[in-house]
Amino acid sequence: MREVGPGIYEVTIEARQFAWIPREIVLRDPVRVTFRVYSTDVVHGLHIAGTSVNVMVFPGYVAEFVWEPPKGVSGETLMICHEYCGIGHQLMWGKVVIERSGATLSGGG
Repeated sequence: MREVGPGIYEVTIEARQFAWIPREIVLRDPVRVTFRVYSTDVVHGLHIAGTSVNVMVFPGYVAEFVWEPPKGVSGETLMICHEYCGIGHQLMWGKVVIERSGATLSGGG
């Protein structure tokens, strides 16, 4: 993950049975986030709970998309695999943390 401009992020996520790498993504005052997600093994599905982020991830391909988190959203949000990927599927979770200058936890988005 890297910040390429004020609030502009590029995040690369590896999906593999049964983990997201990295497991935690911290975004400070995000305006726009470009995600690049790839799988090293089987089909996965990336969903950030409470948001419109819902992407299929196929082995051999990179899923790239842009997300603009709503300005009023801050705090921790669960990141899950929504495509059954094997016997440890329920262990495939992570979190996206949005930190806002002077903000308090307000949930999803």
